[in-house]
Amino acid sequence: MMRRFEGGLLGSLVLAGALVAAGCASTGDAADEDLDEEGLGEIQGGVQDGDDNSEGKGTFVSGNSTLSDCGLEGSDAALLLTGDLEGCLSIFIRGSECNELEVFDLYLERGREVFVGELHGKPGIFRTSYTFEGAYAPGFCQSFAGSLEVGGGCIHRIDGKSGVFKHAEGLFTFIDVITNVTGDPVTGEFMAGAGANNFLYYGRIDLDDDD
Repeated sequence: MMRRFEGGLLGSLVLAGALVAAGCASTGDAADEDLDEEGLGEIQGGVQDGDDNSEGKGTFVSGNSTLSDCGLEGSDAALLLTGDLEGCLSIFIRGSECNELEVFDLYLERGREVFVGELHGKPGIFRTSYTFEGAYAPGFCQSFAGSLEVGGGCIHRIDGKSGVFKHAEGLFTFIDVITNVTGDPVTGEFMAGAGANNFLYYGRIDLDDDD
């Protein structure tokens, strides 16, 4: 999942992870911790625990997402999800690093998220911890230009909080859809395109209720 970059396709958006890599503090840690005490509790108040799931164990989910300004206060980025999951995924970056390798730059990121939305029309909230890996054309670690992404994706581990997700656990994956990347199948040489356009997701959520 691509972060918010300076320049390139995303214009005025800011890559908070890049600021961490450059030695600047991200706002993600403090904001995310605040959700434990107040923010998340207030949100959960709008989702009744009685809205428990009847989906059964091992529900497969898939869909699409795009960058959005729907995020909770203090979040570093947000995605608007469509498909089996409908709602907003707020992203709180907790750390990142960028490595200049021989033929490409490798960007790694970790963080936490809060999803507020619905599963097949049933409301709920879950949190995740995630790791992102992205491959970029040389120069990304210096410019952090989102248009240099040539491949990337992230894995998210789900921790249910309320509503249909109250007892949920699971794992889902995002795949970045990169536009206009070109490559030579003989020499292996490649050129970056316009960066990530949207983010497909798929995974499995265990909604088993132990009560």
